[in-house]
Amino acid sequence: MAADAATASPIDAIAAHHAEMEGELRRRVNDLVAVVSRGGPSDPAAAAVVDYLQTTILPHAASEEATLYAAVARFEPRLIESLVAEHRALGDLVSELAEVGEPVSSVATAGAIAALFAIHAAKENDFVLPALIEGAPGEVRGVLASMHEEFERQVGPGGAALDVRGIPHGARLG
Repeated sequence: MAADAATASPIDAIAAHHAEMEGELRRRVNDLVAVVSRGGPSDPAAAAVVDYLQTTILPHAASEEATLYAAVARFEPRLIESLVAEHRALGDLVSELAEVGEPVSSVATAGAIAALFAIHAAKENDFVLPALIEGAPGEVRGVLASMHEEFERQVGPGGAALDVRGIPHGARLG
């Protein structure tokens, strides 16, 4: 079932947001690789990767689990179980990166995180969002609005911003 005009824009905005997060994560990982390849101090670059993961990616994941995944689990329970496991793996890798002090290990762990996130976001775009559209088209706006609210709750006042400019005002509010 193809997305209609009421669901296409919010879904496109979420996919675009995933692409933005993936791009920012990849930029930070590439900065870490560059510093390590020059023999420079890797701690600040690794910290920048960890900071982005802890302030944006992990709160985004938590907000997805509380809202989007909860809505889609009734249609695709095994898919959602696998994605939650990927969130756990991502969290474990973030903890590992935060603790590792050896530059080459930092690069390897950061690269693994970026690869996992890219694959994970693609699954959400290609399978989770379409499952919501097909299973509960009338709930798309409300679920995505709830996800935005949960993200804001996760990061707190003045925290990272979820860019919803691409989502029509009415769709953001449900």
